Amino acid sequence: MNPGTVGPLRDRSRPLPAPVAYGPADLVGFARRWFRYGGGPAEEIVARFGVPPRVYFRELLDTLDRSEEPADAASWTVREMRRVARNRLWVHGG
Repeated sequence: MNPGTVGPLRDRSRPLPAPVAYGPADLVGFARRWFRYGGGPAEEIVARFGVPPRVYFRELLDTLDRSEEPADAASWTVREMRRVARNRLWVHGG
């Protein structure tokens, strides 16, 4: 990680992969990877899921709300993922 940056970095010289079909496990997996860093960059969300961040975070909250606790996620992790998703929805007007 470079000084002054947060989160996993990707090689920006390579094009982003095309969005793929995704399900609840993909939403939660991405959230688990990025919740400590504010939910992940908008470009990564669009590249991975093919939807704007407000749609991703709305679907993530719906997924988390439908399940008492996603597979093997600690309850504090789920609370933090919800907090980040609500915050990003507020920021993006979702």
